[in-house]
Amino acid sequence: MAPTISISYLAEFFYHLQLTDSYGTGIHKILDGFDDDHEPLFVEVPGEFVVTLYNMHFSPNKKGREDNDNGEEKLLVYLKKHPFITRLKCEQVLDCGPTKSYRVLSRMVEKGKVKKIGNGRNTKYALKNER
Repeated sequence: MAPTISISYLAEFFYHLQLTDSYGTGIHKILDGFDDDHEPLFVEVPGEFVVTLYNMHFSPNKKGREDNDNGEEKLLVYLKKHPFITRLKCEQVLDCGPTKSYRVLSRMVEKGKVKKIGNGRNTKYALKNER
């Protein structure tokens, strides 16, 4: 028969090996990591509890940003000086990642501001009234 080890002994063993924190300190560390406006929500349910952690970087009001057109204006200025733009160049102009650049370019195509030329790696975007 295998020996049984208490969970509290295991927790103490891992604590002494510095693999875990002291029992009961985790919730205090979680609370210290948030400000009063974004405090975690703890809900008890029978046999367990649920913790909701809020994204501290989320801003529901993006209208207040200086670039409220999400980069479209910067791209239009670039395209007035250059015959076309690629998604990679768009990332550089907007200082963003591939997802945002794709989203901005797609939105501009939908609005009819630019046209998409080619597919895949060879995709370019040009002003709608340009050849």
